[in-house]
Amino acid sequence: SGATDPMVKECVSSICARLKPKILVLHDVFDGLSVNHHDKSKVILRSMLAGEGKLSLDQEMQGLADDLLKAASMVEKIVIVKSNHDEFLERYLEEGRFMAEPQNTDLGLVLAKVLHDKGDPVREGVAKYWNGTLKDWDKITWLKRDEDYIIADIQLGAHGDLGPNGGFPSLATLATTYPKSVTG
Repeated sequence: SGATDPMVKECVSSICARLKPKILVLHDVFDGLSVNHHDKSKVILRSMLAGEGKLSLDQEMQGLADDLLKAASMVEKIVIVKSNHDEFLERYLEEGRFMAEPQNTDLGLVLAKVLHDKGDPVREGVAKYWNGTLKDWDKITWLKRDEDYIIADIQLGAHGDLGPNGGFPSLATLATTYPKSVTG
């Protein structure tokens, strides 16, 4: 959410309308542009993003909540696979960077408490801005890291960014770890 090409969103809507899938399995639903640690030292880029209003964690969470609500209207169930971009937010909170960013301090404090209490800050950030029904919210399953989600012997719950020991995986490692899988 937030970085998805509008044409891709339109295609997904069209595919869902035509094929009527029951389940959407989504990876990297939280882009993390507002909190991206890869960009924290890029002053010019961050200045440009600030000028475009893209450094607001509130706005990014609101956009994600809106996108998930739209997705919930198209299917019976959404499964969100824990992904590296979700963990951008955890790193941001752990490092306390929100304390030096006035636009993110209030929400950062709330989400830091969620992380401290072993909750999922992306899930709780979305919940704060959820304008849908409880029925739609209950359609969403938020997987934890290393939580399996298997359909027809195919692993769908692994994002594919980490190998068995937490390092960057090779294709061979992924093939032996998850013989049948679809990864992000």
